Amino acid sequence: HNLQDPLVRPALYGAMTETKVLRALVTRPSDVCQKAVDNVSRHLQAAAGMSLTVQSGGFANVQGYVELSQALLVLVAHRHLLEDVDGCDGARLVAHFFSARRLLDLRPELSDWHQREAQLLLGKLANDGNVYGDWAGVANALRH
Repeated sequence: HNLQDPLVRPALYGAMTETKVLRALVTRPSDVCQKAVDNVSRHLQAAAGMSLTVQSGGFANVQGYVELSQALLVLVAHRHLLEDVDGCDGARLVAHFFSARRLLDLRPELSDWHQREAQLLLGKLANDGNVYGDWAGVANALRH
């Protein structure tokens, strides 16, 4: 009878999505990190201006926003799995900036935490004040 509760089904679906991402993160972390950056890039191209949820050229929601947000939160929450994986620091940076923008109006204190974590990563990744990599353009777009 709990499945009839309108909150249970989305919660189970979210948990299943996060579990799938976590399993993929354990078995093929570089691939997951690259796909995360690519998906955020596509998402930003489809979104209208500073919005992360509304499509450009219309009033419809961008498809895949919830799943993308959940996947990025897995990258942030399980950083211990990614510390020695090439390319994943950039994906974590993108995930922090995306999460900070997503939470700015909803939970400003969490947004601030994501921004602080992103700044720490940015300091680690910067080379003479500049960042380079496949993720750099996406990170800069989210940062501003």
